[in-house]
Amino acid sequence: MSEKANTTNVCPVCKAPIGSFQTRCSSCGQEISADSVKRDETVEAFFKKLDELSQKEYEAKKQKQRDDKKTKRKQSKPLVICEVIAVVSLVLLILHFTGLNEILKVLPMMFLAE
Repeated sequence: MSEKANTTNVCPVCKAPIGSFQTRCSSCGQEISADSVKRDETVEAFFKKLDELSQKEYEAKKQKQRDDKKTKRKQSKPLVICEVIAVVSLVLLILHFTGLNEILKVLPMMFLAE
């Protein structure tokens, strides 16, 4: 027996079984011809490839988001340290120019003296 004899033909639209010499699907009425089957297989292959490409693009986008998060975390630590240094420097400048630094030097001595 040939391989063709063992295969069951199906409608390209509704996938219902089709008899050997039928020209229309008994379920949905789709006209069956060699061209329509080839065309439908080509369209099906196109959408399958489109789905594969969409999935690859989606995965690449997710990976980029994960990489961006890692990069952002790495950058945020030095940024926080710089911000803390800037605030401390600003406070020290304010204390120095207002003369409050002399008061702050004396406060610990007052507590230690007691």
